[in-house]
Amino acid sequence: GMFHAYCHLEADPLEFEASDSQVFLDDANGYLIVYKDGSFAVSSLSDKTIPPQRIDFVRRAPVLAARISLDRKFMAVQRSHTDVDVINLVDRSEVAATCKGKGQGNMVHGFVWVNTQLCDLALITKSGLELLKMAGSGEPPKLVKHEKRIICWYRYLHSARLLVMCTGRDYGTLQCFQVLPNKLVKLPDFDPDLAGEGGKKQRMEPRDFVPCRLYEKLCCVQVQRSRQELIVYQLGQNAIGKLCTIDLFTSSEFFSVSVVDNLLVVHGSDARISMVFDVQLHHHTTHPVVAPLPLGGPPPK
Repeated sequence: GMFHAYCHLEADPLEFEASDSQVFLDDANGYLIVYKDGSFAVSSLSDKTIPPQRIDFVRRAPVLAARISLDRKFMAVQRSHTDVDVINLVDRSEVAATCKGKGQGNMVHGFVWVNTQLCDLALITKSGLELLKMAGSGEPPKLVKHEKRIICWYRYLHSARLLVMCTGRDYGTLQCFQVLPNKLVKLPDFDPDLAGEGGKKQRMEPRDFVPCRLYEKLCCVQVQRSRQELIVYQLGQNAIGKLCTIDLFTSSEFFSVSVVDNLLVVHGSDARISMVFDVQLHHHTTHPVVAPLPLGGPPPK
């Protein structure tokens, strides 16, 4: 019979040993990094025929996150709320990248490899954004730029080197930065629409904001759960505009958003359906472009 679904899971998912393991997605490289018993196994998400590469010479210490540089020469491992170790995969030396103001209660929310002329590694901390350039072997990375502001959480879109950060009083403001090849561009900050039922303001949650590119436009999609809406903001260097508001027609406690070929696919957890929206058509219709159906399993071989 017909296989009814517009979105399917992949036919051959990547399989790995998950027990007693820590699993990290390195989306910039398309890797899955699995840490177990002092050894890192790095698997390619795009080519599943390549056997996982093992990195087993890193000293044992807690692992909160792990990502590999885009030139494959370094692996950064977050060890604590203040320290990130950078391991040279060529000569196996290791240096610490410690956030500024470590003694004054500053903390690292996370890090991303941007590998541009300007900087190699960006640390996102409670008190700002630190851009670091790798130095010679055994030398700690050099701080090339420090943007100070209080940051509560962040989201990152690697293809655009775009950081979306929650900041401001009561953490009600989004501030975006884009790391261009030779400079850091600060986009205008803006306050997303957080008005919920009865005028009660919602808290900004990282899962409700998805930075993406839609038809070459740099966007940030907000899931407005209390109003069952998606708000699509277009991010420009001089202005931030509301591109459209999409009614989700369904009450779900939790929505997650995927971007596939410029289309927004919204998965509702309660109704267990996936809805497909096209922002190009929002002037004509706010309805999904196809009938809402459950997410399909892998297509039959």
